[in-house]
Amino acid sequence: MFSFNALFIYASLTLYFSPSRTAGTAFAFRRVLKAKGLEFSRDYKLINVGGSPQAFAALASGQIAAAALSLPLNYVAEEQGFNT
Repeated sequence: MFSFNALFIYASLTLYFSPSRTAGTAFAFRRVLKAKGLEFSRDYKLINVGGSPQAFAALASGQIAAAALSLPLNYVAEEQGFNT
C-alpha cells in the first residue's frame, strides 16, 4: 500500500492491481493517477501477478513498485518498511 500524496514517485514504474487492468481497483487507481497528471502506458504500467500473496512477493522482490494488498498482508508490508 502507498500514499496517494506521493504518487509522483511512481511515474515510469510498474504497479500491480488485481484481477485485471479493467477491474474496479485498477479503474479507480487509473482515475486517481490521471487526476495527478500521470497517464497509463506513458508514465506507468499495470500488471497482474496473481492475488495479494503474489503481489506482496513481487513488491518485496522489487518486481513492482506498488500494490493494493488485502488484510493481513498490508500490515506485514508496513512492518517490513513499505509505505502505506
